[in-house]
Amino acid sequence: MTSATTPQDQAAKIQAILAQFKAKLQVNDVTGAAQFFTNTIRVQYQAMLNQLGPSMLQIVTDLSAPANISVNGAIARAWIIRQDGATRSVFNISFIQDGDGVWRIDGM
Repeated sequence: MTSATTPQDQAAKIQAILAQFKAKLQVNDVTGAAQFFTNTIRVQYQAMLNQLGPSMLQIVTDLSAPANISVNGAIARAWIIRQDGATRSVFNISFIQDGDGVWRIDGM
């Protein structure tokens, strides 16, 4: 596997990971979506995603593509927006690059 080398390549990789994560959530594949989290938070976030239940599809539908992505070495942040009627929420998603080179979500 070739790793991305420029900041633009790294940002594109993060954007692709977020799209894959969102696709898993759109089909309610919580187990598959949980694989995008680091081992240290996977169980916690899988439980949270399971609690969303039937609301999951609407929540995921309301999420924007990343509004901004910042990459600094093995750490990245992406900001997404959820527009729910008149309420606009901005979410900061933190990523780290695991020892195996895979980018994983480390916090939301």
